[in-house]
Amino acid sequence: TDLVRAAYVQHPEDDDFIQPGILYREVLDEAAKQRLAENIAGAMEGVSESVEERCYWYWSSVDEDLGQRVKTAFAAKK
Repeated sequence: TDLVRAAYVQHPEDDDFIQPGILYREVLDEAAKQRLAENIAGAMEGVSESVEERCYWYWSSVDEDLGQRVKTAFAAKK
């Protein structure tokens, strides 16, 4: 059999973005949110344009604000 990462019973909130989104919105303060976005943008240096767009989609799936912050921080590094 194949090994699969899944709950025995699926719930609507079972996805890869719910918990990170809660952490971002409810735990991190503004300074921490900005540091996170800048660290992510720094790690993206040298990626192709298609990977760059995928990164924006990924982090926006966690939280729209985070995706926008990453995009802004990455643009500032160019």
